[in-house]
Amino acid sequence: MAEGITLRSSAVVIKGLPWLSLAYNTISPLLVLGEEGIEFRVLRRRLESFEAIEELDLQRTFFGYRVVFTFRDRRLCFAGYLSGGESALRRAFGLIAALEGRIRFSQRAVDVVKAGPAKRSRVG
Repeated sequence: MAEGITLRSSAVVIKGLPWLSLAYNTISPLLVLGEEGIEFRVLRRRLESFEAIEELDLQRTFFGYRVVFTFRDRRLCFAGYLSGGESALRRAFGLIAALEGRIRFSQRAVDVVKAGPAKRSRVG
C-alpha cells in the first residue's frame, strides 16, 4: 500500500550538492512510498523503482529535515523537505525507517532515523 509523506517543498538537486537546487516546487510537492518504489513530483510526476535508487540520505537542516534520494547512473537527485507537526514528522520517520533493507541508507540517515525527529521548543 502506498503511503504519502507530507512535504513543505521538493527540489531537483545535483548529486553531492543537495543544497543546490535546479528546480523547486512549493505549490504541489509529492513523495509517495510504494511497494515497488517511489513516486515524486518537482516539475512533473515520476516513478522510480527501489532498484533505481542508489542511496537515501536524511539530513537535519536549519528549517527541519531534508530527505534526498540519489539514483543510479544519474547526476540529478530528488530532495523533499519534510513538513508538518511532531506527529507528521514521527509518521514520516516511521515510513522512511521501513525502507531500510530495501534501499541503502547513508550513515547520516541511519543516525537521524535512530535519533528520531527533534522536539520543537516552544517559547512563551
